[in-house]
Amino acid sequence: MDNSAGVYLFKNRFGNVLYIGKAKVLKHRIRSYFQPKAKLSDVKKLLVQQVATIDTIPVETETDAIVLEDQLIKDYQPRFNILAKDDKSFLYIHITDETFPRVLAVRRPDLDQGGIFYGPYPYARSLRDVLRLVHTVFQFRTCASLPKKACLEYYIGNCQAPCIGNISQTDYRQQIDQIIAFFEGKNKNIASELEGQMQQAAAQQKFELAARLRNQITALDRLQSLRKTPRQYLLEQLQQSNLDVTTGLDELAGAVHIHQPLHRIEVYDISHHQGKYMVGSMIVFTDGLPDKAEYRRFKIRTVTGQSDDFKSFREVVQRRLKRAWPLPDLAIMDGGKGQLSAVAQLWELAQVPVAALAKKREELFLPDSSIPLTLPAGSQGLFLVQRLRDEAHRFAISYYRWLHTKAMRPE
Repeated sequence: MDNSAGVYLFKNRFGNVLYIGKAKVLKHRIRSYFQPKAKLSDVKKLLVQQVATIDTIPVETETDAIVLEDQLIKDYQPRFNILAKDDKSFLYIHITDETFPRVLAVRRPDLDQGGIFYGPYPYARSLRDVLRLVHTVFQFRTCASLPKKACLEYYIGNCQAPCIGNISQTDYRQQIDQIIAFFEGKNKNIASELEGQMQQAAAQQKFELAARLRNQITALDRLQSLRKTPRQYLLEQLQQSNLDVTTGLDELAGAVHIHQPLHRIEVYDISHHQGKYMVGSMIVFTDGLPDKAEYRRFKIRTVTGQSDDFKSFREVVQRRLKRAWPLPDLAIMDGGKGQLSAVAQLWELAQVPVAALAKKREELFLPDSSIPLTLPAGSQGLFLVQRLRDEAHRFAISYYRWLHTKAMRPE
C-alpha cells in the first residue's frame, strides 16, 4: 500500500465483506486497526478478530474516497457498518469464560470479560428462540453464580446442576464445545454424536439418560429448522412461485429514476374509522423481502375527531425521521398526489427519494411529475409494488383493529 487516499474492505475467511471504510492515507488507517496498543471499541475488536483478507481501492482525493465509500456501503450493506449506526438493534451470543460457562444473549460485546462472541445478529426474536432451544438441547446453567444447592431449573430438567457436582467439568465442557460447534455451523457432527451417545446409553440400559438424549435430538431438529430465518423461508417461497425479487427491485428503481440498489424500502399507511383510532404504520422490505423486525406503528397524536390523512402522514414521517433508524433508499406513501405533497419536503430534506402509491391501479406519483406512472402488467416490478401495498395495508389494519377492540372492552 502507498500513501494514497482510498477505500478499504475487510473480508472474512469466506470472502464476505464485513466492513468498508475510507482513509486519507490507506496504509496508516489500516495499520491502526492491528497495532498491539490500538484503542478500538469492543465492536471494532470483534471485527478485527474476523478479518481474513483486506481489499483496497486507491483514489486521487479524500473526497473521492468519501463518495466511493458511501456507494460501496449501499451496495454491500456490511453488517459492521450497519452496526456502527445503531448497535442497540443487534444481539451477540456470549459463551462466558467460566469453569462452567454460560451462554448469553448480549447487546454489546465486552471483550474484557473473556469468552467467545458470535454475531452480530439482526433478528433479536429469532435469536432468543434459537437460544431457548439451545438451552433445551444442552441444558447449560443460567445462574449468575453457582448456588450451594440445586435450584428449580435442575428439578424441571433444564440444568444438569454442576453446582452440586451432578456433572463433571469435563462432561460439561464437552457440551459447551457442542454449542460452539453449532454456532460455527457444524451441526451434522452434533446430531451424529448425540445419536451415538443415545444408542450407547440404551445398550447399557441407562434408559433415563437415553430418553434425555432422545429429547435433545428432537429439540436439535427443531433448532435446525429455526435457524432458517423467516426471510430465507420467504425467499424460497418466492423462488418457487417464479417471483424474481432482484428483477422486481431493478424495475421499480428504474421506474422511479433511482440509480442505486433498493436495499431498504419503507412503505407508510394510515388507517382509521371515521376519524377515530387513527394509526400510522411503517413496513420495511430489505432486498425485496419483508423485514418484520423493522416494522413500526404510530398512534396519531395531532389529529383527533376528524379524518386528515395529509396531517397524519406528516406527523408519522416527522416522528420517523427523528429516530436513528437507517434511512431507506425509497419511501412510499399509500395514497395519491395529496399524500405525496404533504411529506415530499420532509423526505427531500432527508435526501430520501419518495413516491406515492394509489390503491386502485397501482399508480406511482413522483414529486416532480403531475402524471402518474404505471409498471407494465405482469412485470416483476408490478408484483413487488402489489406486495408492498398489501403488506402495508395488512399491518396498518391489524393495529387499528387492536386499538378498536381495546377501546370497546369494558373497564
